[in-house]
Amino acid sequence: MNERLAGETAPEHQRFIEIYQSTVAALYRYVAVRTNRQRCLAEDITQETYARAVDAWAKRGIPREPIAWLKHVAANIVRDHYRRLQPANITALELETWLEQPASENDDLAEVIGWGVSQLKESQAVLLELYYWEGLSTKEVAKRYDRSEKSIERRLARARTNLKRRLSRHLKQERHHLAAQAGSKT
Repeated sequence: MNERLAGETAPEHQRFIEIYQSTVAALYRYVAVRTNRQRCLAEDITQETYARAVDAWAKRGIPREPIAWLKHVAANIVRDHYRRLQPANITALELETWLEQPASENDDLAEVIGWGVSQLKESQAVLLELYYWEGLSTKEVAKRYDRSEKSIERRLARARTNLKRRLSRHLKQERHHLAAQAGSKT
């Protein structure tokens, strides 16, 4: 990082350090939520985000709202990560359970969900992220987008439907899954 900043003046270097110190905790939390709290992945994406900031800000200057810029870049890196994955198969029950209560310690499920969200249009992906990962209520999302709560509920329903459709080829047949589990217990 110091090599990249070598061409910058001392005040610019100091400003970047101040921004880093004031934003790193918030950015890490933002990334961790979107990676199902996979520590190594969250750290890698946070680090990559700051590396991109050093490059971009050296060329174009520091943005007016650095944390907004950082979160936008981090969200893109997370989506790119999940797009490259070949997700494992999950059961329809696992998907439905996650849609009802997304907090999951299952890394395979988190990867599949992350992959599915990365395949959606950005507007739907952001809506699911706000609702599931940031934990905003439909009322809070509606306020943020200056829309009615009913409108947000309809958009969420469409986003969920599209997510299920994207993930349908990764859903195992329930009977096959249950039979496999029963077979492994003997």
